Amino acid sequence: MWDKLLAFSVFDLQILPNERALRLLEEFKTLPDNWDEEGALAPAQNAVLLAENLVRLLQQTGQKVYHVAPGPNGEIMVDMRENGKSVEILFYADNMRYVLFPLDGNPEQGEYQQ
Repeated sequence: MWDKLLAFSVFDLQILPNERALRLLEEFKTLPDNWDEEGALAPAQNAVLLAENLVRLLQQTGQKVYHVAPGPNGEIMVDMRENGKSVEILFYADNMRYVLFPLDGNPEQGEYQQ
């Protein structure tokens, strides 16, 4: 019995960071227009759902999500970082973009295909 409880606890600790991201994404669904008091649009529901799908997929593969955030144009940003490099995936209502931040050099951005 204890080995099952211990295994669950270790597993639970491994997914906590992405669980936090998923909770935040759930909260973003309730943000109204002007949520930042500077005219930001409410997050597009489709953008939130796509971001949730990516975070769940990353959770299954063991990849941690560094941060998620709403943007001023109704987009949702999912930020992943590792060894000084990072990538941001931006989910809009009708498209997706990425921005790669390498260790050295300039950021690269383009259309993201999920």
